[in-house]
Amino acid sequence: MSEIIDLDAMLAKIHLQPSDLDGQKYASMVEHLSRHHLPTWEMGKMAAAARVKEVVITHIVPTDPSPVQAENLRQGIMPHFKGTITIAHDLNKF
Repeated sequence: MSEIIDLDAMLAKIHLQPSDLDGQKYASMVEHLSRHHLPTWEMGKMAAAARVKEVVITHIVPTDPSPVQAENLRQGIMPHFKGTITIAHDLNKF
C-alpha cells in the first residue's frame, strides 16, 4: 500500500541517537514523516474499505521492527481491519 509508520516509535528511536538536529530540522522531519507515511489506523481503514482478506506490510518505518514493534503495528491496524495482517521482513516471498 504505502510506507507505514509508528510515528511515536520512530521519534523515540530518533531521540536515542546522537544528533545535531536543531528545532527547525526536527520539525521538518516530523512533518515529512507524518505527511508522507501512513499511520497504522489509516492502513486499517484503507484495507477494510478495499475489502481485502490480507494486508502485507512491506515498507515499515522504523525498519526491521522488533517483535514488540510489529505487534504494535498490528494493534494499530486491527480496530479497523479484521483480516490477516502480515509484517514482512527482508527477503520474504509472497
